Amino acid sequence: QVSPVVRSAAIADVSLFGRIKYDERSISTITSRIGGRIDRLFVDFTGAKVRKGDHLAEIYSPEIYVAQREVIEATKAMRDRSVNTSEPVRQTRQRLLNAAREKLRLLQLSEEQIDEIASQKDPSDCITIRSPQDGIVVDKSVDLGSYVKTGDSLFKVADLSSVWLILEAYESDLSW
Repeated sequence: QVSPVVRSAAIADVSLFGRIKYDERSISTITSRIGGRIDRLFVDFTGAKVRKGDHLAEIYSPEIYVAQREVIEATKAMRDRSVNTSEPVRQTRQRLLNAAREKLRLLQLSEEQIDEIASQKDPSDCITIRSPQDGIVVDKSVDLGSYVKTGDSLFKVADLSSVWLILEAYESDLSW
């Protein structure tokens, strides 16, 4: 076959092996901030779609009961406006309330959850774990009745609206 000489780009078909991976910037690992037992699983399978703030699990923990009791009692003490209460006593009560609320904040409870606890008469012995983002549960590390320690991984939630394509190429194919 004869053809005229032309200037054009060289084209080659290269077949590569690859895999689709989660965008590492969009994965949230949900860990236990408190030791206890998984009493209830709202998401009991990998692949479940969740929205930000959805319930994932409930953990029973005596430690959360004590922390909630402290907030309830400190809130009651602040509401007690007896005539004989001096300014130093009120300041001390306020500091105790702030410290009790901060303990719950460190357990990753939202301000709304803490306000709800403060308005209750009796504390609960469970803490609800919520999803920090919209996405798909790509890893579930716990089962109903499992015991967890502080720092144990419970779930991984990934936003799959964008993913990565990881391709493997031979060195000889890199020029293409």
